[in-house]
Amino acid sequence: EIRLSLVGSEMCIRDSHSGTMQVNVQTMNMTFEALAYEWARAAQVTGTYKNYKYYNSRGQLLDMGRKCTEQGVSSGSTVKVTK
Repeated sequence: EIRLSLVGSEMCIRDSHSGTMQVNVQTMNMTFEALAYEWARAAQVTGTYKNYKYYNSRGQLLDMGRKCTEQGVSSGSTVKVTK
C-alpha cells in the first residue's frame, strides 16, 4: 500500500507493477494529473507518472485532465495503481 502525503513519508513502488495510493490531501480543485505527479515525485517511482494507470474505488480509469472530485477521488480515497 502506498500512502500519498505531500509532507514527506517513505514510499516506494520503484520496481513494482501495481499497488495502491491512499489519498491524504485535499483534492477538491486538483486535476488528477497534479495528484499523480505529486504521488510519483513523493514515491520516487521509476519512470514518469504517465507510465501508470490509475483507477478509483469503483474500478473506473481516471482521466488525468479531470478534477479528482469529479472522479470520486478525495481525501481518504484509495486509488489502484498499475503499470
